[in-house]
Amino acid sequence: MEIALLNAEGPHNLYTSANRLDFVWFGSLPDSGLCLASVVLIVLRERVSLICGPMTEPISLPELDDFSLVLGGPIFQLFRRSHLTGDGLELLHRRIIFSTLVAWLPLLILATAGSSPASVSRVSFFHDVEVHVRFLIALPVLIGAELLVHSRIRPVVRRFVERRIVLPEDLPRYYAAIQSAVRLRNSIVLEISLLIFVYTFGLWLWSNRVALDTSTWYAQPGGRWHLTRAGFWYVFVSIPIVQFILLRWYMRLFIWFRFCGKSQESI
Repeated sequence: MEIALLNAEGPHNLYTSANRLDFVWFGSLPDSGLCLASVVLIVLRERVSLICGPMTEPISLPELDDFSLVLGGPIFQLFRRSHLTGDGLELLHRRIIFSTLVAWLPLLILATAGSSPASVSRVSFFHDVEVHVRFLIALPVLIGAELLVHSRIRPVVRRFVERRIVLPEDLPRYYAAIQSAVRLRNSIVLEISLLIFVYTFGLWLWSNRVALDTSTWYAQPGGRWHLTRAGFWYVFVSIPIVQFILLRWYMRLFIWFRFCGKSQESI
């Protein structure tokens, strides 16, 4: 029976088989058969240990604990030095408050200070629902998701090894895939490229999709760049902040799928 079980299930399922036999034999056999069942089970577990290693043997690879899609890059280091985050993405409330203060509060102040009786016909800042949703809901969600992704992705990377989806002999290639992902995540050139993209293509895209037939709190009719004081902050600060954070999430998704592709080669 032991040999048939080994041949049928293979090394990846032996631990499960041993546990299942433990339950079946000790739960269903009469007392007279417990001795024989115990001996066979011990032999089976010894065979499992010879093939897959000890069942309680921990896998020592500290680099797995250092993997994160979020903990890295120039912006993260800047936030650390500014005490807006800790080594493990603590102080989330500070980052959300800071982003809101920078992206939304100046718009409120400038739009309110710039109002006058002559501007009654303008589209009011308080009636611009898109702006409030973008900076008071979407932006905090994008920032808060970093902590969630960080806490979920790190255990997944370790479980690939602990559950022997990645075998010990494939660990060097798996570790190389981790190092490649971390280098890409920490790339200064990549984040600077995102900023350049935001202030070139992003501004061009905004200017081509916005057509004004009436005055608003951020611009006057007659041209897309006839901006108010609030409009200059909106176009050159607030919108680029959201675009940059969104593009950085796309970058992280690309890094993750690239890492999964490289990991598949080592399985």
